[in-house]
Amino acid sequence: MRSTQTFRRPLLVGKRPTSNSGNISDSGFAAAKPLKLVVCVDNVDLNHDEDAVKTFVENLGVRVVSCFKVKPRQAAWQKERKKPVDHNTFRLCINKADKKLLLNSEAWPEDIVISKYFFKSSKDVAAGAPMGEAAANMLTAPGDGDEVNDDNTVLYADHNTAASTSTPSKTS
Repeated sequence: MRSTQTFRRPLLVGKRPTSNSGNISDSGFAAAKPLKLVVCVDNVDLNHDEDAVKTFVENLGVRVVSCFKVKPRQAAWQKERKKPVDHNTFRLCINKADKKLLLNSEAWPEDIVISKYFFKSSKDVAAGAPMGEAAANMLTAPGDGDEVNDDNTVLYADHNTAASTSTPSKTS
């Protein structure tokens, strides 16, 4: 049975970088803005700030759109016991075409965690809902290790067990 809801997906997304070579095929025809990918960079040492993360990522050959420090993730028990924050967390926005360069685990220091960054809609924040509608459509309910932070983000832990019911869907 076919779903009554249809999704509009592009037939193609161009990949050839625009150049200023003067080549006739590059006659100024370009995208208005790059497609973006937003990720969470977690478990960063407290001595590093936004500039350090941005510089590191740019040295990987990734085009950084923005980088902001956000409230670090903590488990509920850590919050209840008022455990001091021992790491930094960043919201990193990059050109989506550079995703493979960014997600090269060999390039990152050991134990740095990169995960999808989820936003809560302002409507859900006002209503006190645990996650944004877009995130709810993509994922099941939060599971163990998943959190809804005070800065209106839903950050999902990586659930690699077959029994887990809260594994994020594989979308690119």
